[in-house]
Amino acid sequence: MQSYPADSRLNNYILEHSFQFIFNPNYPKDFWSATFFYPLKNTIALTENLLGTSPLYWLFRLFNSPETSFQVWTIAVTILNFFSLVFLLRQLKVNPILSALGGFVFAFGMPRIGQLNHEQLLVQFWTSIAFLFLWNFFRRPMIRSLGLFSLFIYLQVLSGIYLGWLFLFSVLIMIPVSLYFDPFSRLRLFKFVKQYWKACLGTFLVWLLFAVLLFLPYLKVSHTFGVRSFAEVATMLPRLSSWFFPPAGTLWDFLRPEIPEDLPMPWEHQLFIGIIFSLLTGFSVYCLRFQANAISCERSLLIKVCLTTAMWIGMKSSVPVINGRSGFLPQNYPNPYAPPKIAELIQWLGDRYQGTLCFVSDKTATPSLGLETMRSSTISSDRFTLSRINLPVPKPAKLKIGL
Repeated sequence: MQSYPADSRLNNYILEHSFQFIFNPNYPKDFWSATFFYPLKNTIALTENLLGTSPLYWLFRLFNSPETSFQVWTIAVTILNFFSLVFLLRQLKVNPILSALGGFVFAFGMPRIGQLNHEQLLVQFWTSIAFLFLWNFFRRPMIRSLGLFSLFIYLQVLSGIYLGWLFLFSVLIMIPVSLYFDPFSRLRLFKFVKQYWKACLGTFLVWLLFAVLLFLPYLKVSHTFGVRSFAEVATMLPRLSSWFFPPAGTLWDFLRPEIPEDLPMPWEHQLFIGIIFSLLTGFSVYCLRFQANAISCERSLLIKVCLTTAMWIGMKSSVPVINGRSGFLPQNYPNPYAPPKIAELIQWLGDRYQGTLCFVSDKTATPSLGLETMRSSTISSDRFTLSRINLPVPKPAKLKIGL
């Protein structure tokens, strides 16, 4: 059975949609306009497209039902995650045992367990291969390495918008970090770009062209529905406590604290990597500081670059969640699991934040005159009213509403 009735079924549907699109001659011939939310166009652009890993599903689907094919696909991409990182680490001359441990954590670690309900976040094997060619290019610039890095990072974006997009941002952080720790690389890259600038520019333009073609349906959808606000994703950005929050039911469940106040969606913040891996990371830092002669220059550089990039990305801790429309309560709101009362929520927000509060209310409820006068705008349907209130609210206002 699929593990989750939401994302699991959605991902299964998207993969099956691509299979029918390729192999069923009677299926509608517009990939981006799947047959839901009819007559809306570009419905696939409302979510992941999974095109970079769909052929794997097609292979299993030729011999199995959609449900079984999806189960085997989930197992297959997890195994590919393991072998991709083992391959990366072995190419970097890491000990076989440590390579296997790294591959295990990457494919089967607790952060993966915490995301089993979101199968679109399991497909990450292209990232390992892209990283390998990026590192090779950084150390020994070659057109081949640049082209293969561009190919594999595009395949990661094509396989999962979330992971591909975040990996792309990680690369943008990693590049200046690498140049900082290895000053000689600046000269190598400058000479290479100066000598092969046409090939570099051509590679970038080809990558950009395919990226635009991929994102064009998403841009069309954003023009139809508008872009999402930062508040809608801020609740899922990692905090400091996210990295020490293990999933329930794992070996380290006894370390699981009470849900921290700064985690508005705790089920999305289970990123604890494990005690053993944490100790090995600490041991790497110790070796860099006190046993530098025991580590080769290239390995030392690799550790510094990876740790610094990871620390930079992981430093996001406290983010605002008020401005924009969001279905979640703000951080530190008292008793976040109890149904909120609009009056209490507005009063609590008014002392802490500036921005716009949006909420939907049943038109059968009778709000007080004070609340009516505070609304900056409303949109009504037959039964519901969408209201906007500018924060902070005036102190004299007294709100009494039975919502």
